[in-house]
Amino acid sequence: MTDQEDPPLRTVLVVDDDDVDREAVKRLLKASFNIIEAGDGASGMARLEEHRVDCLLLDYLLPDTDGVSFVQRLREQPKGRMLPVVMLTGQGDEKVAVEALKAGAADYLPKRALTRSAVVRAVENAVEKVALQDAVDRYRNEIESKNLALARSNEALLQKNDEIKGFYQQLSHELKTPLTSNQAFLSLLLDGTGGELSDEQREYLEYALKACKQMTHCVNDILDVSRLNTGKMDFHPEPGDITKLVRDTVSALTPSAEKVNVAIECSVEDGLPPALMHEKRIVQVINNLVGNALKFTPPEGAVSVSVSLSAEDEDQLCVTVVDTGKGMQPDELERIFERLYQVGSGSTGFFSGMGLGLHISREIVRMHGGRIHVSSTPGAGSSFSFTIPTSQPHVNSLAS
Repeated sequence: MTDQEDPPLRTVLVVDDDDVDREAVKRLLKASFNIIEAGDGASGMARLEEHRVDCLLLDYLLPDTDGVSFVQRLREQPKGRMLPVVMLTGQGDEKVAVEALKAGAADYLPKRALTRSAVVRAVENAVEKVALQDAVDRYRNEIESKNLALARSNEALLQKNDEIKGFYQQLSHELKTPLTSNQAFLSLLLDGTGGELSDEQREYLEYALKACKQMTHCVNDILDVSRLNTGKMDFHPEPGDITKLVRDTVSALTPSAEKVNVAIECSVEDGLPPALMHEKRIVQVINNLVGNALKFTPPEGAVSVSVSLSAEDEDQLCVTVVDTGKGMQPDELERIFERLYQVGSGSTGFFSGMGLGLHISREIVRMHGGRIHVSSTPGAGSSFSFTIPTSQPHVNSLAS
């Protein structure tokens, strides 16, 4: 095993027209650095072309130039752009120091205060300072380059996202008309308009009609998401009876619950004030929440829907849907209202949808100025609740 060689000494160029001062600096540095020298600015520039220099010790006053002008010329050249410079001055005043530092010097030393430790320290610090600045500049340039690439990628993704949104919106519109026609003709056939049906024919037609309804549900969800993204969803809140709205919606869903052997009930607090709501959209929210509850509740389970004043705000009404289904894990609760997120398939055979219903519901509730909340216990069920404002503030709120 061979001994590791010591790293080569750094090379320092000393540019000073005073032979005595130049020799003094050489004696101070020769034990720690390789020294080359020049007596004026022109020869100093020539030495820089001839040698690889790690640091420049530069006299402020030279016969053919001054230190500040020399540094300015140096910084215009590729080899000198990041070369560490320590300015040497006989004056030692602050004005010279400020001019030198502004020109690009890393440090300055008054000649009258030169000691070996001071000069070595100044050279080492200048080298490290410039190396650090170079690393910072390279890192900054790298970050700027990556930010630029990221901005371009983001712009391309946004453009692609707009294209996809436009495609889905156009596709949804194109699908909606034939789906509506298919449902109408299937309903006519099931009503016997086309003649008497056998039990087998009726069963097949009912399957087809169910599939059309499921596709229509998907198309409507896609259109609603598109309207939400563009701010074009119709929204005209008016005072209305939410208790009747909830009862009617639950009544309409009761046959579906009975088919999967799930009990569904509705309870409404007495004396509730009217709600300020867009009825069609609130029905959509209730349908989504109750539909999800039925989807994830096994046979012989139960779903309950209740309406009451909000416990937190008397100017808000609260609708709560509770089920005895399989429940959700905490990480699922964090994402449940995200667009396209799906917890998983239920056990009742209900149509699983596209993962848009809860996202749309949250946005509709937000449009009303309310909030939607979910809590769940794995294996025990889930509870969804949302609030919407009453049509007028509570009397106690007015009094205060």
